[in-house]
Amino acid sequence: MRQIKATEYVEMRRFFGMPSDGRKAVQNAQNAYVVGPLRHETGLADGDAGTNSQWVIPAQIISGRTKATPENIKSFEVGDNLMAPEFQRGEHVLVDLSDLSPSPPGAFVVSDGFGTMIRNCERMAGSDPVRVRISALKDSFSTREALEKDAQIIGRVIAKLQWL
Repeated sequence: MRQIKATEYVEMRRFFGMPSDGRKAVQNAQNAYVVGPLRHETGLADGDAGTNSQWVIPAQIISGRTKATPENIKSFEVGDNLMAPEFQRGEHVLVDLSDLSPSPPGAFVVSDGFGTMIRNCERMAGSDPVRVRISALKDSFSTREALEKDAQIIGRVIAKLQWL
């Protein structure tokens, strides 16, 4: 038993098709998405803001399911159970920051000015100006309505990490 030498580590990474020259290789790779957490630079005050963790996801997993560019995909940790059983506290989801329109309806990361959360959002048919209904799966959350321009939608939830 011995420790692996740095040169051996680099060779093993190359053998398994992984970047061998650090973060730069990963970020410049066209065959992977480097997904960081939703952070303060997006104007949010969420629990992920203090972490520097990034996920490296092969492009073939994401690119066929969304038109979002890699810089518009972020990870988000669910902070409450109001959307259970669909989204549980502590689960991680991928968010498309370029999709702010709740048409079609779906799960979105929204802000209430104090924090961020996942809620169902949908455009209200026939409303002029356009209004959005924001709701949760649990009855303890009061459904609210807002003008679409005031709804504080951060992005659409497009995937979640689920442990089996």
